[in-house]
Amino acid sequence: YGANSAATIYEYVNSPESPYKDIVGHSVKSRYLTEDVPFCMVPGMLMGRMAGLSMPIVSLVIETASFLHDTDYLAKGHTMQHLGLEGMTPRQIAEYAKKAG
Repeated sequence: YGANSAATIYEYVNSPESPYKDIVGHSVKSRYLTEDVPFCMVPGMLMGRMAGLSMPIVSLVIETASFLHDTDYLAKGHTMQHLGLEGMTPRQIAEYAKKAG
């Protein structure tokens, strides 16, 4: 992995040369799950489903994180209602985003 003697990704991420060495929270309780799941993955999954996609892997990640953290991220995350997008079609959401952007 680059100019490093690490034999695995794990060794590289935990080596002094790694750009990831300052990231705190290599655990299931890290903010990368407690923030990304409810605020990125939940709305992404819901929008994907609105577009007709089944989203099984994303759904599994949300369910697994919810189980690990004893939190219903699907209920507590950014839902379409929370984002002010409830009742909109995917096309309407795209138009709304263009106007806002």
